[in-house]
Amino acid sequence: MIDFEKVGLAMERDRLQDRVSELEAEVLRLQALLKIADKPAPVEKVNPFPGQAVGVVDFTWADYGGPEQIELYELNEGADLELLDAINLVTSVVEGHTELLDEHKIVLDIDHPVRVLESSTPGHHHLFIDKAVSWAKYQHVLHALAVAGVVEPGYVAASIDRGCTAVRLPWVKKGEQA
Repeated sequence: MIDFEKVGLAMERDRLQDRVSELEAEVLRLQALLKIADKPAPVEKVNPFPGQAVGVVDFTWADYGGPEQIELYELNEGADLELLDAINLVTSVVEGHTELLDEHKIVLDIDHPVRVLESSTPGHHHLFIDKAVSWAKYQHVLHALAVAGVVEPGYVAASIDRGCTAVRLPWVKKGEQA
C-alpha cells in the first residue's frame, strides 16, 4: 500500500529543494549585479552647462587666476576627442562671448555646504548656503545679487525691512497660508 502522506512530503521536500536552488542562483545573480553597481559609471564628457565656455588650465599653478593661464573653448556637439580629454573646467563665460569682459553666467566655487530647492514657482529656486555672516555683510551680498539681476530688488528691499531673508516652504504655494 502506498503511503500518500510520505509521498506528498517527499514531493514537497523536492519542490522546496528546487526552490532553494533557484533562490541561491538568484542571490548569486544579485551579488554580481551589486558588484557591477559598485563600480562608478563612466563619466560622459559633455559640458555640464551648455552655453558656457569650457577651458583648460594648469592646476599646478598656485593661483590660476591670470587670464593668460586659461584657454577657453566652445564645446560644440561632435567636439574633437583630444579637446574632450584636455578640458578640465567649465567657466562663467557665455559661449559666443569669449572676451573675458563680455557676458558671464554665475559659476562659483563655494567652500561651504549648499542646498538648492525648487520653488513652488516653476523655474525658480531657493539657495541655502551653510555659512553665517553678519547682517551688514549679508546686505552687501543681497545688493550685489540684485544689481546682477539674480534676485528681485523688491525682495532685497523687503528682506532689509524685515531684517532677514525668507522663502516659502516647498509645500506652500504663493497666495496660500500654511
